[in-house]
Amino acid sequence: MRKLLFEANPSGMYVRNVSPLLRTLKTDARTAFALACLDRPDGVQVVPLETFVSAWKGFAPQGCWPFSERVVALHLNGTRVLRAEQVYFP
Repeated sequence: MRKLLFEANPSGMYVRNVSPLLRTLKTDARTAFALACLDRPDGVQVVPLETFVSAWKGFAPQGCWPFSERVVALHLNGTRVLRAEQVYFP
């Protein structure tokens, strides 16, 4: 099955969510929100929640990559979000 998925998507990335379960996750002042920003040496800019949500809606800050697929990687500790980061799609 894995080979068939690769042949259908030769870029090597396959993302899907088939869970109908709605989850409530919590953020707090320690949660880091990261955007892919190509003008940064490490390619990442940590921003406030409001800026992250605005970028997800299509209003990325100057120098940051737009959310083309609106995919976000979440790093969790139980239901607390430690880090939310934009998945970079060139």
